[in-house]
Amino acid sequence: MGSAFVFVSFSAFQSALGQSVGVYALTQAGWQIIKQVEKHEIRSGVSPYAGLARVVSITEYHLEKEGQMMFCRLSYDSQQDRQEERCEEPQT
Repeated sequence: MGSAFVFVSFSAFQSALGQSVGVYALTQAGWQIIKQVEKHEIRSGVSPYAGLARVVSITEYHLEKEGQMMFCRLSYDSQQDRQEERCEEPQT
């Protein structure tokens, strides 16, 4: 019963924002970051900078709340100046 409530709350939270919920909003809702892993990937450049390597910085967050686990991934592409954040549904 508890996991269904968290799932519904998470879905309602996503719907209210009209987008995927991020790490900041989750921590404000009581989720705790229990692990954080940072890495950098070097990828091929894209036109018109195809000759330059581009760095994609990735931070993975593992969060926990009331026995539920959640995983979020935040990535930043330096060449395209784009940040993306995605979180999975809570797991029991």
